Amino acid sequence: MFKNMQVGVRIGIVVGFLLLLSVSVSLFIVNRMNALSNLTDMLYEHPFTVTRAVLTANANIVRMHRSMRDIVLALIPAEIAENSCLIDSYEKEVYKDFTVIDDRFLGDKKLYESALNLFAAWKPIRDEIISLSQNGKREEAIARIRSVGTPHMEKLFGVMKNLEDFSNNKALEFYNTALTTKENATRVSYLLIGIAFSCGVGLSLLLIIKQNQVETSLKNAETRYHTLFEESPYGVVLLDVHNNKWADFNETAYRQLGYTKEEFARLTVPDFERVESPDETQKHIARLIAEYTDVFETIHRTKDGERRNIQLIAKTISLEGKPFIHAIFRDITDQKKNEYQLQESEERFRLLFEESPMGIATY
Repeated sequence: MFKNMQVGVRIGIVVGFLLLLSVSVSLFIVNRMNALSNLTDMLYEHPFTVTRAVLTANANIVRMHRSMRDIVLALIPAEIAENSCLIDSYEKEVYKDFTVIDDRFLGDKKLYESALNLFAAWKPIRDEIISLSQNGKREEAIARIRSVGTPHMEKLFGVMKNLEDFSNNKALEFYNTALTTKENATRVSYLLIGIAFSCGVGLSLLLIIKQNQVETSLKNAETRYHTLFEESPYGVVLLDVHNNKWADFNETAYRQLGYTKEEFARLTVPDFERVESPDETQKHIARLIAEYTDVFETIHRTKDGERRNIQLIAKTISLEGKPFIHAIFRDITDQKKNEYQLQESEERFRLLFEESPMGIATY
């Protein structure tokens, strides 16, 4: 039937088919770019925002705890009054952060409400300890911190850690979805282009024009993807498991270790990994490929020899049929320092409590 058609009709059918195929490709690319754009917006408006708010709130809570310690150790009323004012100002900032978390948190609101209620319940405990200090009952204040204040703080930090972990996992989920969306968009787009090329013999000029349009759209999608990749506040790497070399990495990955881009590109994991030996690292990679995902803490050494605490979130992904490890390096050194300072503060209270020349009892 097609053989009996006039040349003009044949060309018309082919051109119509190419136009229809081009429209389909364009609509598909627009749809995928919108999906990537939405994922990018959600990533910055929700998980990253919540993580920043949780970290800021935790820092202010630690400052409040230190001020409570200073109140108990204060020798004059003026020091108590000054630190009480600092605590009030830190408390206002924490509530601002809770407002942000309430607005942007994508998980179960009960988790957020639990953290908020624990923070609110801390105030009467603080007020009681401050009152004891103001009345010169220093030993009783210390005992109250040890028996009630410190356990309450540990519970509060535990819930805040759950909020942060959920947000980090949600960010990783969005990012991996963006990677998958980009890969699928590229694969399908080139498939449709291939079909158009096969059907467009004799109409190569028109096909080239359409192909250029598709390539431009794909480059725009690639730009969106790399913007998301490069602007991450954490180090992000893509490891080729066949040769243990970096397939890609962002600026944060090499800057947080003090290397240039060229220097980091020549490194392998054992060059900066300080917890596992090279053999253990290789076994860990093999286990990760088998188990698909892992979240753990380790220590990385910077170029100048500094040891940094790192939370590593890793996941095995497939790109073009080849396995890669997508990993996020989150520097938690400051968080560890805060935890150490909190433990050190508790130890000082313990020593003050146990070495006091006066008898102290807790009920």
